[in-house]
Amino acid sequence: MDFIQETDKGRYIPHPILAIFLIFSFFMMSEFVVILLNEWVSPIFYENMLVYFLSSFISLMIILFVWVRFIERRSLVTLGLANERILFLYGKGVLIGFLYLSICVLILWSFGYLDLSFSLSQPGVFLILPLFVFMIQAATEEILVRGWLFPVLAKRMPILVGAVISSLFFVVAHVLNPNFTWISALNIFLFGMYAVAYTLKEGGIWGICGWHMVWNFAQIALFGIPVSGITPFFDSVLFASVEGPDYMSGGNFGVEGSIVLSIVLGIATLYQWIYKK
Repeated sequence: MDFIQETDKGRYIPHPILAIFLIFSFFMMSEFVVILLNEWVSPIFYENMLVYFLSSFISLMIILFVWVRFIERRSLVTLGLANERILFLYGKGVLIGFLYLSICVLILWSFGYLDLSFSLSQPGVFLILPLFVFMIQAATEEILVRGWLFPVLAKRMPILVGAVISSLFFVVAHVLNPNFTWISALNIFLFGMYAVAYTLKEGGIWGICGWHMVWNFAQIALFGIPVSGITPFFDSVLFASVEGPDYMSGGNFGVEGSIVLSIVLGIATLYQWIYKK
């Protein structure tokens, strides 16, 4: 829980209402930056999904860093980034995240809700850029929501309430994704609660950054499954086709739209909160 106290090292702590306003403002400003890049530099910033994601999330991270460093007047390492075992914790998060995803994919495949076939037609080296993009994307979202928003909220309200509010924001941030459903909302909320407990237990966000990265990257690049409603937009190792009702298979939202994940993540979230200390 140390990284929550790190917010005290700044000049002031934003009020929860202001924090919610700011986080939406950060997203809007990052989108405005991408619009400017698209108009002034090249249309590739909207035409290429990888370039769009990369520019959008880098812009978002820079905006947050400017706020924390020059407005709150605290070090960036106070965003849950201070730890001597960075590679170990990140790697551990990658393994755990991939394990959870594999369990869900195996269950869906075993019951016939998911069919997988080999797809990759290009050398695996072409997955390096997507891997980098998803590393930036996952890190930005975790720094913003679990590294900044949650601790700011938790300083002025009970930790569980701060966890719920930050997790609800995470749901709202995905509402406009294609094929969003109430099961998707439940699963994204559960992940938010799981991620908060994970960071509390670890004392930082490096592990959950790795978890989040591999969850998104492996779905779209390894299994060829839509991630949060975004269909694969580059060559994946496997090609996935779904069968049966969407509430079981996840449909076009991917694993995050499946009740299977609700069960797996629900159990994992409960366990994390019980044993978070």
